[in-house]
Amino acid sequence: MADALLRQWNLLQRIPAHPRKISTAELKTALNEEGIHVEMRSLQRDLNYLSHLFPLVQDDRSKPYGWSWAEFDSGKHIPGFSPCVAMTLLMAQKFLIQTFPKAQLNIIEKHFKQAEEVLNELHSDDLLDWRKKVHIHARGFHLQPVEVNAGISNTIYDAVLCQKTLRVVYFSKNSNADKTMTIEPLGIVVRDAMTYVICNTDQYDDYIQLALHRFRDVEICGSFVYPVDFDLEQYINSGKLGFSLSDQSINITLRFSSSAGSHLLESPINASQTHTVTDNHITVQTEVFNNKELRWWILGFGDGVEVIEPLELRKEIANTLGTALKLYQQ
Repeated sequence: MADALLRQWNLLQRIPAHPRKISTAELKTALNEEGIHVEMRSLQRDLNYLSHLFPLVQDDRSKPYGWSWAEFDSGKHIPGFSPCVAMTLLMAQKFLIQTFPKAQLNIIEKHFKQAEEVLNELHSDDLLDWRKKVHIHARGFHLQPVEVNAGISNTIYDAVLCQKTLRVVYFSKNSNADKTMTIEPLGIVVRDAMTYVICNTDQYDDYIQLALHRFRDVEICGSFVYPVDFDLEQYINSGKLGFSLSDQSINITLRFSSSAGSHLLESPINASQTHTVTDNHITVQTEVFNNKELRWWILGFGDGVEVIEPLELRKEIANTLGTALKLYQQ
C-alpha cells in the first residue's frame, strides 16, 4: 500500500496543467529515473483510478496521447496546495493586478480561483482575516495596465523562453507607423503599467526595448543563440530602461527642503548617497544614471528641491520650470 501511494503521489506531481500533457510512456520513464519501477498496465490503472479522485483528463485525440490537469474544478485541488500557499498567491495577486499585463494574469487565473476555494473551506484560521489586515499600496500616481493581445503576448513569451527568432510588425511612436523587423527577444521587463521586450535586431547596433502592447503581429521564423555578452540584470542596472541620455553616470548635489527630503534619510537614493542636515534643508550628494527618469523625479518635488550641481542639469531644470511657468501665465 505504501509503495502504491508513493507511486501515485509522484504521478500527480509530474502531470502538467492543461493545455500541456505528458504521455504514459514519459510518466513511466520519469518514475523509473526516480527508482520507482512499475509495469505499464499498473501505471495505466493508477491513472484511471486517480482521474476519479482528481480533475485529470486524458487527451486521446492525437498521438502521442497524454494526461494533464483539467481546467479549474471547484472543490478539487492540486496536491500540496496548503492554506498558507493559497494566501501567498492571493496576496501576490493584489500586487500583480496593478503591474502585470492582463493577458498574462488570465493564464494563471485558475490558480487564484483555486486559492479562493482553499481558503473558503477553512472554518477557523488566522489566515482568513489576513487579507483584510494587509494592503499593498504602491507609492506614486499609477496608470491602468495597457491592454495586450493575448495571442501575441503568449507567442513572445514562448519565444523568449525557447530562444526563437520573431518576424514582427511593430507600431513605432517615433514614426507613427507600423514597422516590420526581425528580432531576437532576450528578456521581458514589467515596469509599472508597461511591459517591455528587450531584444536584438540587425536594424540597430545596440539592444533595444519594445513595448509589448505595440506589437501588431508576430511570427516565429527560426531560432537564435543567446548572446554571451548579454545579461538582463546588468542591462537594467545600466539605466537603459530609464531612457538613458548617455552611457555615463553623473554626480549630483540636491538641496531639499526639510519636509521634501526627510524620507531620503531613511530610504537613500543608493549606496553612494551622502547628506548634510541643517535646520531648514537637507543637502544630498550621490551618483546616479543620467536619464530622463532623474529629471522627472526632480521635477516631481516642485519647489521642494534645488539642483546645485552639475550646472548643466541645474540650467536644464530651470529652463523646464521656466517654460512651465509661462503656460500658467497665459
